[in-house]
Amino acid sequence: MGEGLRERKKRLTRQHISEVALGLFVERGFDSVTIAEVAVAAEVSVNTVYNYFDSKEDLVLPPDEASPQRLADIVRARRPGESAAGAVLGTLRREVRGRERRVGLSP
Repeated sequence: MGEGLRERKKRLTRQHISEVALGLFVERGFDSVTIAEVAVAAEVSVNTVYNYFDSKEDLVLPPDEASPQRLADIVRARRPGESAAGAVLGTLRREVRGRERRVGLSP
């Protein structure tokens, strides 16, 4: 069975908050943005932000995206001759670029 409505709504809320935060961080700088400002911009409560993210740093790279298992999977799937670090960094760069495009920060 596919993703249920509740799971889809949670995933979309999490993605929305993360994208709004990324936009604010790029615009104003990570240290200049508060969780409260992210919440206002995302039109959610501060508690909702913390329900999805344990810290402000997690808004940039959520722990599930940097889990040891995920990193190991990236390393195992790397191209022949590519270093482990290169594979991980390349994946992270592509993901950040994708987020930037979704929030209108790059063409």
